[in-house]
This record gives sequence, structure tokens and C-alpha cells, in this order.
Amino acid sequence: MNNTGLDLIEAQDLESVYMANVYDIVAPEWRSQFIEFNDMICQGGSGTLVFEIIGLKGTRRWMETYAHSFDLQDGTIGHLAITNDISDRIERNRKIQKQQEALLEAGRLTALGEFAGGIAHEINNPLAIIKAKAALINHHLKSGEIDETYLAKSVSDIEETVGRISGIIKTLKTLSRDSTDDDFEVSDLVQIIEDALSLCQERCKLSNIQVRKILPEALPAKCQKVAIGQMIMNLLNNSHDAIAHQKNPWVAIELVKLKNKVKLIFTDSGNGIAEEHQASLLNPFFTTKAPGDGTGLGLSFCASVVKKHKGQLYLNTKSKNTQFVVEIALL
Repeated sequence: MNNTGLDLIEAQDLESVYMANVYDIVAPEWRSQFIEFNDMICQGGSGTLVFEIIGLKGTRRWMETYAHSFDLQDGTIGHLAITNDISDRIERNRKIQKQQEALLEAGRLTALGEFAGGIAHEINNPLAIIKAKAALINHHLKSGEIDETYLAKSVSDIEETVGRISGIIKTLKTLSRDSTDDDFEVSDLVQIIEDALSLCQERCKLSNIQVRKILPEALPAKCQKVAIGQMIMNLLNNSHDAIAHQKNPWVAIELVKLKNKVKLIFTDSGNGIAEEHQASLLNPFFTTKAPGDGTGLGLSFCASVVKKHKGQLYLNTKSKNTQFVVEIALL
């Protein structure tokens, strides 16, 4: 071990660590892996390992070792290793990862924020119905004209309307939370699509966008259901902003089961994406919208969701309209 190595393990000199067990400075959580790696090298192998050490004074460092074996004259196998301190690189990578996670979080909330106005409208309408029904019931009670049939029907209407509001809020709470660490579980993709659309339909209605659905009765798949719902909202948000100005805008969502994967086809009445923009579509912050009208995070978020599901997201350039296709494996 050279002087740089001695400094890394915080040894005063070579004599102070002569014949010491190198395994003792490897962090406990990496020790078994390090031993296996070392045994493999000593049996004639070669390779690379990243691990942590704890210096003699307690300092933790990330190390990367390149090791290979060589034959000695007496027939035994020697072990040569070059080890570098990569703590700074690991820290930089962690910062980059945190920045990427922040970008994904922003992308996750982008569509939800865009649809917030429509969601408020969707809740205000049934609230107005409840208020009107309650006022009429109160009027009948004060006048003494109590019609039990009317009263029962009004109460039933109120209960149904409250259930509708409750469903909207439940879906909103579900699709607004961070799903990064969710487990993959078998869920009905059709229901996930319907739940996402329930938060988007009012904004689409206000923009006169017709939403067409070509869905099977049910299609179970192992997935992160919240992330898939958030992806659908982002795709719909992109379509909305692109076609809201058209005379007869429409969006079509089709779900198809293939042999070992699921295909979600998302088409709108747009005329496609210009060729010069196609290569950059999934990049963070890339947008064809006017400044201030978009963050450019929606499609990059969708791509990250699809990647976690071992699938792919791509623009179908052969479609005469704007069409994105999501393919995910049936895990």
C-alpha cells in the first residue's frame, strides 16, 4: 500500500497496519461482498467493485477497486488491485439524482395543477345541487307540506351527489401523492384510466374536447397504479393544450392487450409533431408551447413511469393525427 492508500485508511504509517486484516476497514454492510470479490480474484478472476470503507479515525469513504490476478513463479496466484477514492463522484451523483427526482415531482404535479380549475368546477356543481335540495326540503318542512315520497327522493339524490364528490376527492388525493416507492400490484388498467379521466373530463368539456374511449371491460396488469394514472393525466394535459383552439377537438384513448404486453394508444386531433422536434420530445424542459405556457416536464415524467414498467413510450409518426403509444410489459 502506498502513502495515498495509508492516508485514505487514516493510518499513521505502514508499520501501524502491517499484517492487519483489510476486511476490518470495509464497512460492515459491504464486507461480505468484498470478501466474495477478493476470493474470486484470488482464484484467478478479475473485476471491479465499488464499496465503502471506514478509516481508522472513523471517516467513511466510497472506494472503487480494479483488481486482477497473476501467476507467481512458485505457482501461487497473486492479487493486484488499484483502488481510488470516489467519494466526490458518489456525492455528485447523489445530487444529480435528487435533482432528477425533483424534476419528476414537478412533472407529476404539472397535469394536476392544469386540471385544478376543472376539478373545482366538477365539485361546485354537485355542491350547488345539494344546497338547492336542502333548501327545498327546508321550505317544505317550514310550510308543513311534507311529502314523504319527495323527501325520500331528495335525500337519495343528496346521498348520490355526496358520493360523487367523495369519489372525486378520493381520486384527487390518490393521484396527487408521490408514487415513487409504491409496490407493483395487480390493478385494473381500465379503472385506472377511468379514474384519471374523472379528474380531466370537466376541463375537456369546458374546451369542447370530445373524449373517446376504446376500452375492454377490464384489463388487469401488475403496475404502479398511481404512477400510471398520473401518466395518463399528463398525456391528456399535453393533448388538451395542443388542440383546445381547434374547431372540433377530440382525444381517443385505446387500450389493447397483446401477447406479453399492454398497449395504450393515445391519439388527439392534432396534426402530429414537427420532425425537427421529435428527437427532443422526451427531454426535460423541452416544449413546443409558448413561453410561460408549459414546463416541458410532462412527457419526460411519462417516459420515466414507462421505463419503471419495463416498457417504452414513443410517437407514432405514421399516424395522420398526433399519436403517442405506451407499451408496458405484463409483469
